[in-house]
Amino acid sequence: MSLEHRMDEWEQEWFRQGREAGRAEVRALLLRQLGANGADAEEPMSLEHRMDEWEQEWFRQGREEGRAEVLQALQARQLGADGADAEEPMTLEHRMDEWEQEWFRQGHEEGIRQGVRQGHEEGVRRGRDEERALLLRLTARRFGADTAEALGRLLEGVDDADRLAEVGEMIVDCRTGGELLDRAGRA
Repeated sequence: MSLEHRMDEWEQEWFRQGREAGRAEVRALLLRQLGANGADAEEPMSLEHRMDEWEQEWFRQGREEGRAEVLQALQARQLGADGADAEEPMTLEHRMDEWEQEWFRQGHEEGIRQGVRQGHEEGVRRGRDEERALLLRLTARRFGADTAEALGRLLEGVDDADRLAEVGEMIVDCRTGGELLDRAGRA
């Protein structure tokens, strides 16, 4: 028999022995507990049944403690600025509804602010794009398409309104396309 096969057998045997020993220990513990409580110690309830009871009890206790903490927190929040007691604590459901409405309101307001901000940024960007396009059309009309194309490369990515206005004035002031490109390149 291979070593791996033998190890599997040992592992299964240890697991079986441990499970049987564990069951015997739990059974003895339950018998002792039932005997200590003055209950009939003839046959303990099944481990599964006892575990279910314990779990339900822990859940009930936890739920009651949780409710008490929430109620205490709600009552504390309802105390007035002068420390006067509130008439009746609001229900958790009512408070949750209020929180949900407040979160929705805050999210709605933030969405509006963000939309306005994005709309403004998009409007500014479009305005700059249109301004550059107008400058290039004027340049093409006055100095030709080649000069307009070269100026377009110089203005690529320029978003400064004052800079674009200067270029517009240069288009009016310059006598040649070369002069325009030279001044725009230096500015």
